[in-house]
Amino acid sequence: MITILIGHRGVGKTSLLKRLAGYFPEAMCACLDEEIEKLHGSIFDIFTNQGEPAFRNIEKQIFGELYEKATSTSVVFIAVGAGFEGSIPSDCKVLWVQRTVNLASFVFADRPSLNSDKNNPAMPLEKFKARTEHYRALATEEYLVPEGEFTSLREEKLYFQNQFKSLGGSLTLLPSHIRSPQFSDWLKNRCNWGIEFIELRDDLLTAVEISAALDLIPSDKRLFSFRDQASIQASLGSASLCAVIDWPMDFGEPPVDLKDRIIY
Repeated sequence: MITILIGHRGVGKTSLLKRLAGYFPEAMCACLDEEIEKLHGSIFDIFTNQGEPAFRNIEKQIFGELYEKATSTSVVFIAVGAGFEGSIPSDCKVLWVQRTVNLASFVFADRPSLNSDKNNPAMPLEKFKARTEHYRALATEEYLVPEGEFTSLREEKLYFQNQFKSLGGSLTLLPSHIRSPQFSDWLKNRCNWGIEFIELRDDLLTAVEISAALDLIPSDKRLFSFRDQASIQASLGSASLCAVIDWPMDFGEPPVDLKDRIIY
């Protein structure tokens, strides 16, 4: 499996890549920016002397070479730059790396400025927002990096090695999960983690999304949560196919045929 790490400047993709190299000693772990600098010199100088379009062309070329090399390796992690504009092959998992801190105001003196205002080295907010939406569209999975300095983390290692077995609890599905082209594999992995129920909420998902999810969720792991009082009648069919029902007490008496499966 080839995993591409994407995310904003300063999110910690390179540090995560180094930890992944420790978790997977046999893996190919490559930082696209570092590979570019090995062959073409500093990214700052490329931007300054040749311009951003030239850098983006170099970036796409080196990424293509890394991808070709990666196809012969079983476990691969490639971290790309924050502004990477190349296409990512459909057989790759795309992991959007995030942090809890606000990265929009971060300034990096050793990286090219993306602001036309030379007195303000911070990234323009509109560009930051555009990149955020770009990551959201590309991602097949999201990962929130724990804050702090460490060389390894047990829970992180278990996550990437897919070693969670008895987590319990429930997992709430979001539209972004279902719309992902790799939703089936993502869901299978989560079920293998030992999660007790996969929650379908009628205020978060459309009827079409709920139907698509029901086709893939094992019957004994289906939890339907009524949250939109106006759509109760429309949701009854989907709810009837679920093992457990979450019914808000302020909705009044639940339908008789659901009572034996309701949790409050």
